[in-house]
Amino acid sequence: MSIDLSEKLLTLAEAARRFPRRPSTVSLWRWGTRGVRGCKLRMVAVGGKRYVPESAISEFLEACSAVANHDTPPAAPPTRTNRQRAAAIAAAERILDQK
Repeated sequence: MSIDLSEKLLTLAEAARRFPRRPSTVSLWRWGTRGVRGCKLRMVAVGGKRYVPESAISEFLEACSAVANHDTPPAAPPTRTNRQRAAAIAAAERILDQK
């Protein structure tokens, strides 16, 4: 995905003011890193800080609305991290060892 360098980049606080009901900056961070209902807020990293391109707000709201209205199929379930996978394997091995 390429970034349009002419597009205005908003800090998370500035972006939060553009959303209805002004979510917290923590919510925006979570939407950009983990997503909500399979939709992620597009963010860019510049010098260790995260910014939201102006157009990403409407893209995110449209994608979330489409999922909420069942206009698009739900996203695939999130994949497990290596730590979660290892914990599940260890738990299964403990169960098998008990039998």
